[in-house]
Amino acid sequence: MSTQPTPVKKHPDGLLYAVADGEATILGCTTPDAVHLDVPSHIVEEDAQYPVTAIGEAAFSYLSALQTIALPPTLRRIGHGAFEYSGLSEVQLPDGLISLAPYAFFSCVRLSRVTLPAGGLDSLPEQVFGGCTALYRRGVTNLTRIRPEKIQRCGLQDLNKPITPAMPAAMPPSAGNMPGPVELLQRGMLLEEEGKHADAAIFYMQAHDLRAQVASASDLQARADDLRAITTAEYRLGVLLKLRLAPELNGDGSPRPSALELLHLACDTGDLADAMYHLGDLYAGGYSTEPNPAAALQYLRRAAAIGHERACLDLAHAYLDGTLDHADSDTALQYLRRCAAFDGPYSAIATRDIALLEEADAMYQQMLRGDNGAAYTLYLLLRERPYALSKATAMDCLLKAADLMHPQAVDEMLAICDRAGDPASAYKWKLMQESLRRS
Repeated sequence: MSTQPTPVKKHPDGLLYAVADGEATILGCTTPDAVHLDVPSHIVEEDAQYPVTAIGEAAFSYLSALQTIALPPTLRRIGHGAFEYSGLSEVQLPDGLISLAPYAFFSCVRLSRVTLPAGGLDSLPEQVFGGCTALYRRGVTNLTRIRPEKIQRCGLQDLNKPITPAMPAAMPPSAGNMPGPVELLQRGMLLEEEGKHADAAIFYMQAHDLRAQVASASDLQARADDLRAITTAEYRLGVLLKLRLAPELNGDGSPRPSALELLHLACDTGDLADAMYHLGDLYAGGYSTEPNPAAALQYLRRAAAIGHERACLDLAHAYLDGTLDHADSDTALQYLRRCAAFDGPYSAIATRDIALLEEADAMYQQMLRGDNGAAYTLYLLLRERPYALSKATAMDCLLKAADLMHPQAVDEMLAICDRAGDPASAYKWKLMQESLRRS
């Protein structure tokens, strides 16, 4: 009987993984700037070793710095979109590989050499190499051992088909020679890497303008490929507009869709974690729309669910201060732990906040057991950082400390009652103060 996967864990080299049924699956990478990665053949936990047999869905997608990766001989499966839009230039698939999911290497525009397994893999799935404009059939070793009808939908370019030449920056193509959405997306992404955001927006907008035309295309394979590229282009344009890195008007003065409209399109037609995060952030901050806490929570949760580090951190802080929902330090702690597991740019913040929340919770438990020192210390902590605990307020802790006869807490309660003009309560604390002095 199959067992449930263990929680996501981090390998010492920065890879994220999970173990189920005695086998390990690589789920991602916490070092987004890595140029080369080595995937181990086994994960060692205490006295057990688990063979690495799978790379999960979208595990290394969008890692633009990644150029090469060493895959272990134990690998059997590579998931959907595992390396899509990454910077891989070459890859050698191990001979033990038996399953390669669709879109595994989609739009790896620098990929020029692939070595397929010498045996086992008997077909190439839909668009596994779609959008790989530098990859020709002659650049794929062991391709001839797969029957021709088993590679028809893989997206490989024909041997004699030239690659679409790159267009000059900031020069839109002529109407008579309009490239497709994939080419427009690739050019825009290259311009973004060069910091030419306004130029990139031109190509993203042209991809967006092709949505209606592509949606009505009769070729289902080409339509799926193009719609995927359009969705990504819309997301990237939406982010540029949100961050005010691109103008809101086209070159002819006509208005572009708003960041909100573009990000909604991207979220509604694809599972792009970044698009979901930015849309949630738009609703949370009220950028180009009225603030909508419920919608912000919806999209931030969706982004966090598919591994967006910043979404995890923002949700944690929202639950700490109650800005989008009720304050809930336990839920905040869960999101902080997920954020820290990435070991990315926000993990240090998450780790710091985890320590604060765990310290506050530990003092709260001590307070419940009658520790007046813990109650007073927690009061001081919550007075400065009220978001550290949702189970009690600073005043709750001060009152508890005073009831437990902490001297400073009693003094403060007496002063508070005197300032509030409450002689009856002040008298109670005055008697307790005198009792403490006599003891």
